[in-house]
This record gives sequence, structure tokens and C-alpha cells, in this order.
Amino acid sequence: MDVAVTAMLGVSDRFGRILVMPGLLHAPASLIRPQVNTRATSLRPDGLAWEEQAADTPRFPGPATRLLIEGQRTNQVRNPRCEGAIPGLPGTMPTNWVPQAPSGGLQRQVVGTGAEGGIQYVDLRLFGTTTGANAQWRVDLLPVNQASAAQGQTWTSSVFARLVAGSIPGGVSAALFVQEFNSSGGQLQQTSVSFAAATTGPLASQRFSHTRTLTDAATAFVAAPFFFNVPTAGTVVDFTIRIGFPQLEQGSFASTPILPPSGTPGASTRGTDILTAPLSSLGIAGNGACTVLWRGVFSATNIGDTQTIIGIDSGDDTSRYDLRLGTTGIPQLVRLVGSTPTSSAFGSTAVTPGATIRAGMAIDGAGRVAAVYDGFAGGAVQAITAGATSGLTTFRHGSSTFGNRPVWGETHTLTVLPRVLSDADLQAAVAAL
Repeated sequence: MDVAVTAMLGVSDRFGRILVMPGLLHAPASLIRPQVNTRATSLRPDGLAWEEQAADTPRFPGPATRLLIEGQRTNQVRNPRCEGAIPGLPGTMPTNWVPQAPSGGLQRQVVGTGAEGGIQYVDLRLFGTTTGANAQWRVDLLPVNQASAAQGQTWTSSVFARLVAGSIPGGVSAALFVQEFNSSGGQLQQTSVSFAAATTGPLASQRFSHTRTLTDAATAFVAAPFFFNVPTAGTVVDFTIRIGFPQLEQGSFASTPILPPSGTPGASTRGTDILTAPLSSLGIAGNGACTVLWRGVFSATNIGDTQTIIGIDSGDDTSRYDLRLGTTGIPQLVRLVGSTPTSSAFGSTAVTPGATIRAGMAIDGAGRVAAVYDGFAGGAVQAITAGATSGLTTFRHGSSTFGNRPVWGETHTLTVLPRVLSDADLQAAVAAL
């Protein structure tokens, strides 16, 4: 298939090599994603359901089928598959979930389990007539002393939820929390997001998430319960909510669901998506002389860490050229010599998550690197000189050396030309992506 597509597009080694295009990853680029006893996930190409992937499997989610690149995350919820639940009144909650008994006249029921849109779920019914103010029901998705945490860290909880039966009465709160606990299990601080707006629409289309930066100096653990509160006595309550793929991860936004294998609950880690190719296999010499063109989107920017779109380096952090986003989401060009970086920013406006970005970088082999981000800094070329002229060995996309500085986003097209475009030609090539 790759040969046919290449011939159709009129692309050859002389004119450039497409490494990524919708739905395809071409040799000599290869992708690894370390994960042990973990399943990564992504939306199916129809955009209607989620599917699971093993380690080192490229992901092309949704109708756009762009290559998905994410950094490493760990889901601290041991049982996001909702396994072990047994229907009944009240029934048995999923293994490792910690429910409290409802108060104030409320009752709970495990209605059933299953899978919808690739998401394993449990259906929970809350019903009764409240006998007092602030009747409540709380479910901890993990024990409060499981996930170690510290002041200053940022954590995100997320869950898929949809209404299966009944309706949530007005004034009733349904919330997903990030909570801080001390070393003795005492609650310190919390904030939440409401999921009371969950509808009967498809489960895969209704993901709720909440992010909190931990503030208390005594914080030792973080947890993620969901909670219902009925403020008024005499309120008639009867609704069934579907909960699927809960997640608690350290980071400033929710990444794709991370799952343990079926039947083996446990905290699960998805490694960074790392795409590399030897420069020699791309027809690029050790001086790095080439041009790289990229089109894609970022799912998150201004995240406090840099994101490397393209890196060409010596196999370590001694010498490299980087096309990237800075910590605040502003596009940058970087060259590193002797572990000392020099960077140039493209204006002062951060990239908007979800917006299509076109960019390119040209290394002349004599120490000059030039770059263009279409729509940033007026589309002008930025250039840095005195870069490495030998010893470069590795092409990288989506992360820098050792999987550091990962991209959070999707790549539509990635093309490498083993020749150097002039500044004017680079601008034109980027604009035409």
C-alpha cells in the first residue's frame, strides 16, 4: 500500500519522503510506545467508539485518522473497566471502588454492567425521597491513601457518564472531584466539576474532566470520588447513571483512557509515543542538511513543558535542532550545541488547541537552521546560526531525546526532504501543506 500511495503522489527519495499521512506511518520511521500490562486507547475511525491498542501500535483516531502522539501518563484508578460489579439492591460495586452508604432516605442499586461504544461501564441507580437537607451519596474510585501526591502537583480526574433512566432533579448536584488528603487519610482541600448535565446521548461523546493544582502543604495523597447531593428534604429522586472508564492522572488535562488488561485491576501506565528514524535511512548526512514539513494539531498548549514537533540530534542532548512549542505554547526554533541552547520565538501568541498548524524547518548543513510557522510572526522566517555541522544521527518526531518534551496532539502530514529549501521556498512549501 505504501508503494502505491507514494507512486500516486509522485513522491520519491529525490523529492521528499512522506513519513506520516492520514492512516499511515511509513518506513523508515518507526513508533514505540512502552506499556507493560496496560492498554492504550483511541477513538475508532468512525469517531463513535473507543478501541484498545497494545504497546508500539500507532493510533489514528477519529475520521481525520491523524497520527496520535501523547506523553506518558498513569491512571491511578485500579479498576476503570468497572469489573466485579454484581447487580442487586444494593448489589456489589466494582472491585476497588469504595462506596459510602447513601444518607437522608436515599438508596442505591447496581443495575448492571456492560460495554457501550467500546467503554466498559456500570449502571448505578439512586432513588428515594429525602428525609432531610443535604442527603448524599459518595463513591470513591480508589482508596484515599492509594495515589501519592504533593503540594504543587496538578492532577486531572475524568469519567464518561450518561443518563440511562429517569432524570436528575433540579438543584441536585452530581460532581466529580479531585481531593487532597494528608498522610492519615484526612481530607484537606477539594474542587469539582458537575456532570449533572449528562444526557441520554452516546456514552463515548460524554466525557467530563476536572483539573486541580494541589495547594495544601500537608497533602500526601490525591483521590477522585464522584458525589451526589440533594439539598432539600422531601425531594423525590430516581435516576440511573452510567459510569465508564474513570481516570485519575497527574497532568493538567485528561489524556486518552489508560486501562489495565481485563481481569487484572491495577494502576496502569501508558508510555510516550516516540517516532524516530536514522538520518542515514532518510538520505541525510551527519551535518543534518535537510528540510522537514509538518501539518497537525495540538490537543493542549501552554502546559508548562515544551513540545518537540521535530528534533534532529546526535542521539543525546549534546547537539540538536528542534522545531517545537515553548512552555507557554508559543512556537519556537531551537538549536543546541555543547548542551547550550539558543532559541527564537515566533511572536507572542500561543497556539490554540485544536487549530491546524503548518510548520517547516530547513538545516543547511553549515550550522544555519531556518523555520516557518504559517500564521505566526507574520509567516516570517526565523533563523539561528552556529549550530552543529557534524555528528547528527537521529530524526525524531513528537518528542526529543529519551522521550522527553513530548507532543500532545495529532499529525496529519510529515515529510522529509534530503535537500535544503531556500527561505522563500520554505515559506511557500509550508503555506501549501
